[in-house]
Amino acid sequence: MNDPLPPVLYERHDDGVAVITLNRPEKKNAINLDMARLIQTYLQRAEQDDAIRAIVLTGHPEVFSAGMDVKAFRQGSCQWSSLRGLAASCMPNSPRSS
Repeated sequence: MNDPLPPVLYERHDDGVAVITLNRPEKKNAINLDMARLIQTYLQRAEQDDAIRAIVLTGHPEVFSAGMDVKAFRQGSCQWSSLRGLAASCMPNSPRSS
C-alpha cells in the first residue's frame, strides 16, 4: 500500500529553483495550521540553501488555494492568529521571493 503524500511537497531542482506545492486537492488546497507550518519549514530550507535562486509556491492539481481552511478554524483545530503569524514571518522577509 502506498503512503499518502504530505499536504505540502518540496522539490529542489538543479537549476536553482525550489518548488513548494500545496497538495490537499480534496480541500481545494485550503491551508490549515499543519500546512502553514510545513510551508514555513520549506521556505526556511530554501532560504538556507545558497544554490536556490528562486522559490515557487504553487497548488496541485487544478487550484492554487481556496485560502484559509475555514472549517478547521470553526472546529477549533486551527488558530487564525497562528496562521497569520506564520505567513507574516515567511515570504516578506525572503530575498528570493517576489
